[in-house]
Parts: sequence; C-alpha cells; structure tokens
Amino acid sequence: MINVSVISDYKECLQLTNLLKLAAGKFQKCAQVNEIQRASSNPAIRLNLKRRKNRFATKSSYDAEDYYRDKIERLIEAIQREREVKSSVNCGIAFVVFRSSEIALKMLDKEWFRQSTRDKLSI
Repeated sequence: MINVSVISDYKECLQLTNLLKLAAGKFQKCAQVNEIQRASSNPAIRLNLKRRKNRFATKSSYDAEDYYRDKIERLIEAIQREREVKSSVNCGIAFVVFRSSEIALKMLDKEWFRQSTRDKLSI
C-alpha cells in the first residue's frame, strides 16, 4: 500500500479532487503558453484572466499562472483541513492507493483477502 486516506464526505472529496485536477491542467496550459511567449520576441506578455471577486464587483485582470497556482494551494489546504478534521473520526470509509493494479485486483478478490489475513493472524 502506498497511501490510505480517510474520506469524510465522498461527494465533497470527489469535488475537491476534480477541482484540483482541473486547476492543475489549466496551470500547466498557462505555463506552456507563457513559455512560448518567453521564447518569442515579446517575453513581457503573459496570459491574463479577467475574474470577478463577487457578483457585483467589476472584473479585474489577474496573471493566469499566479491565479491557478493560488487556486491549487487553496485546494490543497482545503484537502489537508478535511483530512485533519476527519482523521480522528471513524467514518467507515477509506481511500487506498496501491503500488500496482495487480495488488489492487488481488485485494478485490475476497477469498484471497480472507486467506491472506487468516495466514497473518495465525502466525
């Protein structure tokens, strides 16, 4: 096993994970575009985003790389907060990451799992 994480709310965990993947992909795309700009004749031009802080505010211009870097950091902090809050509570659900898919398939096989735990307990 590589990692075991406690899940408090599956939907919230899935949403945070999807947002993190999306932000990481957008960050990589912005970094690629900015790298192309740096290699071209005008390295001062960077990719910008126009975002509103709330519904009634005017749009502000942000550097895209900085925006997505901050967003990734906020999402990682939210995931860590969720993990810290729920690590002391037994929720009955866990997320397990294995080194290979073969090990994961063996764990799905209930007979193998029962036999493996029986052998370890009897020793």
